[in-house]
Amino acid sequence: MNIIGLLEEFNKRKIIAERVPVDEQWFRDTMLLISNGAFSCYGQGCHLVQEKECEWGMTYQLLTEIKGVDATIMLKVTEEDFKEITTEYRKYQIIWEAIAKGWIRMDARMMDDKSIRLYSCLDWDIGDSENFGRWTINLMAYLDKSGKYIMPFFIQDSRM
Repeated sequence: MNIIGLLEEFNKRKIIAERVPVDEQWFRDTMLLISNGAFSCYGQGCHLVQEKECEWGMTYQLLTEIKGVDATIMLKVTEEDFKEITTEYRKYQIIWEAIAKGWIRMDARMMDDKSIRLYSCLDWDIGDSENFGRWTINLMAYLDKSGKYIMPFFIQDSRM
């Protein structure tokens, strides 16, 4: 079976997996083959994880061709990428480590407008038993097909 055939089969099985348990090992093996080892797959086709360095195009292609998945990716970054993040939020480990190391691990998802949303929860409070007082602080960014920022890193703070 060629790569196109595997992608089609992956999408078909992913839909079935939402209703009934299926062979998770098949998803893992197929994703490793489709991505030439750059990505693995967990949860019956629902989440991809970057396993080795690859071009942005590979990430974008997988998120385009495999419907409704999230991917945990490693993205190269510079301090300039975080210029919109205020000092108040730079205290979070994920941000200062990203600046120090030159890369960040985030979840990525294809949006309806074909941009990729990067997302990482920095802090949260689930509130009381009725969710009163619930809040989150998220680090987000949007990238285009070529890997350029549509919206550079920004903070979404539901407390404000």
